Amino acid sequence: MTTISLLKSNAIQGFFFQEAVGQRFDETQEVVNAITGAPVKKDLALIMPLVAADKVDTPEAKAVIARVFPPAN
Repeated sequence: MTTISLLKSNAIQGFFFQEAVGQRFDETQEVVNAITGAPVKKDLALIMPLVAADKVDTPEAKAVIARVFPPAN
């Protein structure tokens, strides 16, 4: 199954979409810490849009998805 099909089937309720450029473990861990209430070391701008399952077919979500999963030529 693809990430999009998991969202549409409600197998997952949301997914953070992040372009691979600038992706690092430390920043991802800080996001997880912030969500779970664990201590954070840095104040980071959240540039990973969250697409919720109930919003996956909206124009805004489709624009986010297209940046991460561009259509094949």
